Amino acid sequence: GGGTWVHCPNCHSTNPSGHNIDAFYNLTGNAGTTAGITITLSGNSGFFSGQFIEILPPPGATASFDTSGIAAPSNCSGTSSTPCGICLNCTSGTAPTVTYFPCGSQSAQTTCNPEYFAMAFKSSAGIFTPPTQEFSLVNYTAPNTANRYQQPPNGPFIFCSAGVTCSLPIPATSGSGHLLFLAAGNEAGSFISSVTCSPVACPGWTMPSGAGTCQQTMTIQSNGYAMSCAYNLSIPSGVTSLNITMSRTGSEAFVALEASSVTGAISFDAQNNFTGANQQEFITSPVLNTSGSNDFVIQLFANAGGSLGSEFYALPYNIASFNYFFGANESIAILPNSGPTVPQITWINCCFTVSNPPSVTFGSGVAFKASGTATAPSPPTGLAAVVH
Repeated sequence: GGGTWVHCPNCHSTNPSGHNIDAFYNLTGNAGTTAGITITLSGNSGFFSGQFIEILPPPGATASFDTSGIAAPSNCSGTSSTPCGICLNCTSGTAPTVTYFPCGSQSAQTTCNPEYFAMAFKSSAGIFTPPTQEFSLVNYTAPNTANRYQQPPNGPFIFCSAGVTCSLPIPATSGSGHLLFLAAGNEAGSFISSVTCSPVACPGWTMPSGAGTCQQTMTIQSNGYAMSCAYNLSIPSGVTSLNITMSRTGSEAFVALEASSVTGAISFDAQNNFTGANQQEFITSPVLNTSGSNDFVIQLFANAGGSLGSEFYALPYNIASFNYFFGANESIAILPNSGPTVPQITWINCCFTVSNPPSVTFGSGVAFKASGTATAPSPPTGLAAVVH
């Protein structure tokens, strides 16, 4: 990839189980590099994986290494998966915390021995004011995703009878005119029929249906995997509960999010879906033909065998492992401030084999825009690669 790769001075961490993490960085690599990077290890790795992250410093500035550190706590009650978090334009050196969910199999929850490294980069811009972002994710709710493999009452499911409202508590909406988005997943072939709010009324919900929307279902064995969504473009403040009516009886998994814009009213921009892409290990989301220049984008994915989440979209911070909200079978990914061309997302089909591909794979995307414009970051110059 060109340039000089530097071994991070304090990023090699080994946990009590003998697992390792380590990192190198490169401040002078070549633009457009997609291959030709080789890695040499000090010994046999057994299981091995890697991540590449590209970050752009402020326009006209150059980046340099600042500091790094490691941690290897033991006997933690939590997951053994590998989270990765990025903080951009951070003004505090306070160490981040990680909230764990149950580790181990469905029948035996165990303790885990994680290992961490963190490193920080500064730029020649020194202290600067980051560009104003048009959209912000205000709140995200996925109930009981900490117990994502468990059935009610401890798991992520809420039992809803057909035509009878069931309640989803959410963090109090914090600003009038915000977007509120709701998605539902189930094995009952059930869709969202209507939504109301408590204790504040919230008229104006849209439940997309038909071709190219988030309302999708497919049958595997006797189960009808289904996903649907609803949104309100101007939610009032003070809403703490959503009263949801489903078209069929069954256990539902819900995810809700609130988003705000600093520039003006939020409106629908584009949507699209795909279905039946069950012969692939890596599945690309549908193209969203947006007209906005800086959209708030939501992608949904269903895979009966379980998905391993997505690439490229950073939010919602890998909550409940790989952004699951319906067991391991349905996931959500969020990308604020994207455009004018919205990047497609790559979903990872965890259980794919040529001889036994999963029977159900489908997904959708929806994008929202806002009136007015915010000060966007200056684009990179002279680069042939997407910065991600």
